[in-house]
Amino acid sequence: MGALTFWLMILGNFFVQKIERIHAEFDSSALETGHSSRSVPEFTELMSRFDSFDILNEENVKDLISKSSKKSCTLDPMPTSLVLKCQDILLPVITRMINLSLQSGVFCDEWKQALVQRPQLKKSKTYLRIFALSVI
Repeated sequence: MGALTFWLMILGNFFVQKIERIHAEFDSSALETGHSSRSVPEFTELMSRFDSFDILNEENVKDLISKSSKKSCTLDPMPTSLVLKCQDILLPVITRMINLSLQSGVFCDEWKQALVQRPQLKKSKTYLRIFALSVI
């Protein structure tokens, strides 16, 4: 096993363990409050809900990665170029992260963050908002 593969496996294990810790925290907070962390609050009853999601396989995720933007954002935990170069090694971890999120109905706060940027334009009166989202 090469050094790059070794470090990528460590990185992958880090994310898997982090997800498991987050799930454990949700479960422990549900025991303390007597409410399930995965229950839907009453105000969302008026909102549309998905009843089920199809589990993604690694080929689905690889296709999504190849179709996504190749640009990186400061919110990305690693540059997109590195994700693309190492996608075969990271694919099982990314696939598991997505499927756990879909199955549990939990979408991490870190994934909800965006940067709003104002690009330099010739006419200062024009304001164009650009939202930068994390790739992973």
